Amino acid sequence: MHRNLKITLIANALFSGVSGLFMILLPDWFAGQVGLTQSLLILCIGIGLVVFAGYVLFTSVKGAMQNVTGIISGDIAWVVGSLVALILFWTKIPASGRWLVDIIAIIVGLFAYFQYRYWKLPAN
Repeated sequence: MHRNLKITLIANALFSGVSGLFMILLPDWFAGQVGLTQSLLILCIGIGLVVFAGYVLFTSVKGAMQNVTGIISGDIAWVVGSLVALILFWTKIPASGRWLVDIIAIIVGLFAYFQYRYWKLPAN
């Protein structure tokens, strides 16, 4: 596994894990930011992110290259899902929530880009 890929995966795991923990600890705040009246969806997303973070960290530590395409696909799915949610619920999501979704989608998109870029490089 190329060193830059490993670093990118670890950064992705940290970002996903911290984001997930915040969603688990503050589901009502996140729900309010994106215009939801119930926080259960946010709690479920938070748990999913923590599990995803563990998978990404495992992949980076063990050098499990076969997992990288799944991680990249998951990141791309997050970005596409964020865009679809923004388009479908634009008027229901407060401006601060739209910014939050946009910024997170950009960060996740950058992870996908760099993971893909470094995925094919030889190990060093």
